Amino acid sequence: MQKTANERTPPPAATLLVPATEADRSAQPSEQTISSAITFQGHLDIYAGVNFNNPGTGLSGMQNNLRYYDLYANQVSLQLAELTIKHVRKETSFLLDLDFGNFADMNVQPIQLTPSGGPAFGAANELTKHIGQAILTYTPAKAPRWLFEIGKLPTHVGLELMKSKDNWNYSRSTLFSFGGPFWHTGVHVGYSLIPNQLSLGTYLYNGWGTVNDTNFVPTYGLQLKWVPNERFTWIYNAITGPEQPSNNQQWKTLHETNLSYTINPTLSVASDFLYGFEQQVSGPDAIWYGAQVGLKWQTSPTFYLSPRVEFFRDPVGYALGGGNQTHSTYTLTNSYLVSEGFEVRLEFRMDQSTSPTRFITRTGTSSSQPTAVLGMLYTM
Repeated sequence: MQKTANERTPPPAATLLVPATEADRSAQPSEQTISSAITFQGHLDIYAGVNFNNPGTGLSGMQNNLRYYDLYANQVSLQLAELTIKHVRKETSFLLDLDFGNFADMNVQPIQLTPSGGPAFGAANELTKHIGQAILTYTPAKAPRWLFEIGKLPTHVGLELMKSKDNWNYSRSTLFSFGGPFWHTGVHVGYSLIPNQLSLGTYLYNGWGTVNDTNFVPTYGLQLKWVPNERFTWIYNAITGPEQPSNNQQWKTLHETNLSYTINPTLSVASDFLYGFEQQVSGPDAIWYGAQVGLKWQTSPTFYLSPRVEFFRDPVGYALGGGNQTHSTYTLTNSYLVSEGFEVRLEFRMDQSTSPTRFITRTGTSSSQPTAVLGMLYTM
């Protein structure tokens, strides 16, 4: 999300200077490489959620239906404990996120939504789940318009980002949670067509949320980003490729575009639109589409309000499970900066579906689900 002029910035990361090598010391000052540095940054995300439907006992009684990162209800949850390590040189840098908590598990477990909206998780990839991202970046000094990245990358698709701290709201939208991918293993090549204004990105991935490809054709991505001034950003994203295991014929494609605009130093607006489809072995293509709009009102340097409204259409239940339905959400987030690096978010959200049996209650099912969550975010 684009920041407003009044928005607070995170505290600087701790820095460890690495002694210069013999080659660095012998270089002429005009040729000398910028001092190498390793930076460390930590982040903690803990939340306590309440589902007012009181879904019942057992596993379903501890889960919000049709939710992802804020899945667990009526308990305290360790969402994410993260250590970020970054090493920077003149033309190259390396970034590593070490992740622990529910966030790490959910990013690598195959998820299949049941008709009730509760997820059924597969086995996690224990070898890689704690690596949130691992990216090697190269920008040639003689060609600074070019950018090359390789590794485990967050997806280029979508308005929102994977972690709550990087978004206006605590919970992620349905568009982000079920409309597109979260991360990839692959390569990104970017080029600045007009410096600081217009850029083009191309991507070659192993697939959606997988370390190793499951077939013999890669996934292709594209991004066009236009920033004509500091107040307005427009991004178009596309991703396409076969995602079914051992099947190179049926392709999955997603088109997504988002806009962010700073109306004044205290008020910003952002919107997101997506349309996806996947070819099927038999029968018509699966399609899903949706839109959302959100506001951020920074009432003071330590407090902001952020309402968000969205709808998500899933005609065959491909993305959400449970058959033909339209899913709508209404969210209001209150954020308060308690002290430097420590933020508390109180969020109220109503999920509604055109299916009268989409959400579990203590006595049966319902077409709606009211929830509240208190998120506590600490960054060092």
